[in-house]
Amino acid sequence: MSVEKNIPLLTNLGNCEETKAEIFQGWRGLATAYSTAIENLKKGEKVCILGAGPGYNEERTKLFFSNYSKISKDKGLKIMVIFNENARDYVRDMEEELKSKFNKRFLFKNNPVEIAIAKWFVGIVILKEEPLVIMIKDKEISKSFEVYFEELWKIAKK
Repeated sequence: MSVEKNIPLLTNLGNCEETKAEIFQGWRGLATAYSTAIENLKKGEKVCILGAGPGYNEERTKLFFSNYSKISKDKGLKIMVIFNENARDYVRDMEEELKSKFNKRFLFKNNPVEIAIAKWFVGIVILKEEPLVIMIKDKEISKSFEVYFEELWKIAKK
């Protein structure tokens, strides 16, 4: 075989997407994960959040997500959130502070784990006293989680 015949094959090998995963720890890690994600999304792109709630440290969580909700809104991202059922008061307080309503539904009971899903990533966010984020970068995996989210959106309560 000649080298010229193999160039398209070699070019395609370079285009294969590799699944990558990173772990972010603590509040700084959570901020880094969210900043990186938001920075790499464009106006009009969708972000789905499944299982959102106050976590173990409600005040710090509220402060953190109020800030990132504002940044996301200013950037023009389309955010859809399925909150935990027990987070209704928490959500009402955040909406009053932000003077803005979330595109939201409610499902599940109390759950300190949420999943953020966007075009190229899935973030599994564990909201303990010191948060932990497992960020998976893979479009195919992200799409699978988005399909799951959309089915849950249909049965979640307003």
